[in-house]
Amino acid sequence: MRFDDIAQWRLDIFEASLGLESERDLQHEIEAPRKALGEYEHLLRRKRRALVRSQLDRLVAQVDATLASTNSTEPGRREFVAEANWAGLRSLVGEFDRLVGDELPQATRHSDLHRHLRFAEPNDLEDTVELDWPNIRSAAIELALEGETLKVEVADLGALVDSQPTGPVSSALDWSLLDAEQFERLIFNLLQGSPQYENVEWLMHTNAPDRARDVSADRIDVDELTGTRRTHVLVQCKHWRAKSIGVEELNNVLAKSGLWSKSFRTVIVATSGTFTQDAVEWREKRELANDSPRVDLWSKSHLEHLLAARPALRSASF
Repeated sequence: MRFDDIAQWRLDIFEASLGLESERDLQHEIEAPRKALGEYEHLLRRKRRALVRSQLDRLVAQVDATLASTNSTEPGRREFVAEANWAGLRSLVGEFDRLVGDELPQATRHSDLHRHLRFAEPNDLEDTVELDWPNIRSAAIELALEGETLKVEVADLGALVDSQPTGPVSSALDWSLLDAEQFERLIFNLLQGSPQYENVEWLMHTNAPDRARDVSADRIDVDELTGTRRTHVLVQCKHWRAKSIGVEELNNVLAKSGLWSKSFRTVIVATSGTFTQDAVEWREKRELANDSPRVDLWSKSHLEHLLAARPALRSASF
């Protein structure tokens, strides 16, 4: 209730001598929002628990399986066969941290685990299996049962839980570790490692006047009815961490792309930063109008999601 409404109600009670019953009704109206918020918070905690438990169960099982794949169960003789195993474990722990890392009690061996993952020696694996992971595992499960773990920003958490989301949990990356050339190399390796792209080329020097082309490739689209179709794709890499990419820059990329003899049907703009809201709406309008070339926007969050499913590439780049 607004303060004016409360004051008017109290004045009416006083002037009409309505008594305690009306005063009680007023108090119930005043307290109604607080009670509604309390009920909402209770439901929110329940939904949050349901959401985090499904993801946490998956991650715990995957970490358990990864650690169980060591070539010996004899203490002092555990080791991973290849660096790829360490990379996979680091990726899973990164997802784990995204869910519960900030909420783990300080008494856990969380920092010890990260130190062992960084050095990645046989004795580090031994400590991870025997000490770090059992301690963190039990603490995380207990925390998930309390329901105070996952931080999400969605319009309807209940709808999100009902959709039963799956897949890797992306984690924020420190893009400042890469320079412009390393960022282009990351995009090149990302495309080259995908079975949907072939003839991937990285031809120009970084920051050269390349007419907006950093990487080009042919994207393979397979339709079981019409067959295989290859689309020429141009990729412009923007290692812009401090500045968002706007409509003007996107128009410049399209204008320069037309200078190449090869006809590009799709233009991808990949950035280690973000796009402005105007740029996103500009892209959506082009999509609705079926304008050519098609424009895809890869922001840092999109790249982090792609790299979450490619732990070896992420480990090699960061």
